[in-house]
Amino acid sequence: MAVISGRNPRDGNRPFMNSLFLMHTGGPGAPQADAWLTTVHIGDLGLCYLDSVEVDELRYPIHVLRRGILADTEGAGRHCGAPAGICEYGPVDTTIEAWFSSDGTINAPLGVRGGQPGGRSSQFKRGRDGQLTAVAPAAASPWRPARRSYPSVAAAAAMARPSPRSRARSARIWPKAGSARRAPRPCMG
Repeated sequence: MAVISGRNPRDGNRPFMNSLFLMHTGGPGAPQADAWLTTVHIGDLGLCYLDSVEVDELRYPIHVLRRGILADTEGAGRHCGAPAGICEYGPVDTTIEAWFSSDGTINAPLGVRGGQPGGRSSQFKRGRDGQLTAVAPAAASPWRPARRSYPSVAAAAAMARPSPRSRARSARIWPKAGSARRAPRPCMG
């Protein structure tokens, strides 16, 4: 999530500014269920939709290179937290400024009642040479063409110890959700 601004060369160099919601996760494991992927936080409870990549690319001078879920980043537990998300995008034929803040970079989401923590968030800028440079968790950053944002969203934490979770349930659920492993991890029951 970021607020971007700049001038759009495809629209007579007119100024633009808007919030992008290209990727967010954050649903925690709950007492009776696994995470809702796009919960974000308690004040939102899943009502914040993800932007359409195609619509954002049509409206603003940006290109989204990838968006997805990072495997094996969820907080493991009887009821698992949401995995982390990732999105890489950057400007096309112009310079844009992006303002963003990223919770969970310093302190990862912690599990409760024995549930394991989710993965930390991180944010990078990819240079023309392809190298990633870490950026602060909250910043304003100018991006030029061929430079891209590379944030990953913090995963969510789990509810309760993983051991009571059924191995059959873990094997049935997580491969469908895109986990890199074919069998459930030992920490998942």
